[in-house]
Amino acid sequence: MKQEPTFNFYSICGTVALLIGFLLSCTKTGDIIADDYPNPKIYWTGSGEIIRIPESDRYPYKIDEENQKVYITLGFSTSGLKNRDAFTVNLVVDRDTIHQLQQEGALPNTIDLEPDMIDIPPSATVEQGKDGALIQLSLDMTALADHEDDTLALAIRLDSPSQYELNPALSTAIILINYRAIIGISCPDDEASPGRIFIPFETSEDVDGWDYGGLRPVPGAPGQLTITRNNDDGYGIAVKWDQLFNLDEYPYLAMRVYEEPTDGVWLLKFYNGLADYVLRPENGTYKQLSDGSRIYYWNFAEATGLSGEVSSNIQVVIEGPNGQSLTYGWLKTYQEQDIILQCITQ
Repeated sequence: MKQEPTFNFYSICGTVALLIGFLLSCTKTGDIIADDYPNPKIYWTGSGEIIRIPESDRYPYKIDEENQKVYITLGFSTSGLKNRDAFTVNLVVDRDTIHQLQQEGALPNTIDLEPDMIDIPPSATVEQGKDGALIQLSLDMTALADHEDDTLALAIRLDSPSQYELNPALSTAIILINYRAIIGISCPDDEASPGRIFIPFETSEDVDGWDYGGLRPVPGAPGQLTITRNNDDGYGIAVKWDQLFNLDEYPYLAMRVYEEPTDGVWLLKFYNGLADYVLRPENGTYKQLSDGSRIYYWNFAEATGLSGEVSSNIQVVIEGPNGQSLTYGWLKTYQEQDIILQCITQ
């Protein structure tokens, strides 16, 4: 009788081990990874997304108020699985790319960021054994403030690495910067806030909060009041009592004025129980709006010499003959003079 061939577990394992040993001996490194594995390539992290500051959580920024700087952190990496050798790569501001994207409509409503507004390191080095590095951009807040209503566009290109290759699709970072959002400008609204007043005059209750005669809402114009001098005291007056100011945090005061007296003058007067403090239009600055109204604003703390928390009334006063009137709207306090102009709406 013919005997069937037999196999056992140990003979099978031995055969497999011999095959594995043979395969490993055919490589130079003794590694299972083939020698033709793609070389590392250098790229900005983020998969080519447009970096939006401050909307993106992946790219941290911080504000240095003392030096008036905004710092933004970006990172770049290398692909591949081989040992990491140290290398250096240059960083170049690429304005041509921004201009091209703007022309193509890919960056609508953006302004090309001027090179003197930002400080970028000329190069960055990745240390031995590391797969990437971080860089920090420094932006001049003073220069940014001139573009508070703009979205600024910046392109930074990785260039001329000392070794390895660039990933051409991911070697240019596009950064969009919203200055107003970065510094967190908060425009006064209809919510009460400590140290800030807001007087919108939108309801009858708002008007009733002011004392003395000659004060009435403007028909068909919510948010506007007219005070008319109609007594023999030589002035017309409206008073809002018990207003709280924090002049350390909100030292500026602004007021919207629609129509001014044609024969006479107007002013704001504040009384804190100890003394009167007067703000006249000519003591401050104004911005003319297209509807004919003006925004007057003053450094309230500087004009009064007061500081900290102050409790005071607000008086709107007309000095002049009977019949003279002033039509005005809100009064608000602000952190900075520049923020007044940024928060103004028609």
